[in-house]
Amino acid sequence: MAQRVLADIDGVVAHLGESGRKARQTLRIAATPLVSSNILPGLFAQFRRSHPHVELRLTDADLNQIQAMVSAGDVDLGLGFFFKQMPGIVRTPVGTFRLMRVAAAGGPQDFSTGSAPWASLQHEALISLPASNPIQKLVETHLAAIGRGTKNGPPSTSSIP
Repeated sequence: MAQRVLADIDGVVAHLGESGRKARQTLRIAATPLVSSNILPGLFAQFRRSHPHVELRLTDADLNQIQAMVSAGDVDLGLGFFFKQMPGIVRTPVGTFRLMRVAAAGGPQDFSTGSAPWASLQHEALISLPASNPIQKLVETHLAAIGRGTKNGPPSTSSIP
């Protein structure tokens, strides 16, 4: 995934072209805090070694802000978990991720390795993201498929802001 993001950043620089490089040697990137704090530091170091003339400017923002910044031309590239298409914005997957279930070891359903079916969450207390979060919406879709939508199953124990 990191190599794909790096390739996309290289692609944006190439797209700027020679005249773009002379006029602006800054690549403006907006990313969600999760992406900017966990994925980008190592990639930025690699990118700077291969493109020392390009200044990288990173803005932490939420998904809606990132999409608005890309649409307005305030940034050259936006990174985050974008599930919804927007006119005028090209979304390119740069990697995949797996949702993780974290539970106390040795419990009645200890899935410390491998994977667990969604049905194993039927009666578990869950911590959730805000309802508007696209990842939480994806989780809710899977929970609804096992009969445990927001209204039908045990409530989440708390929400992460």
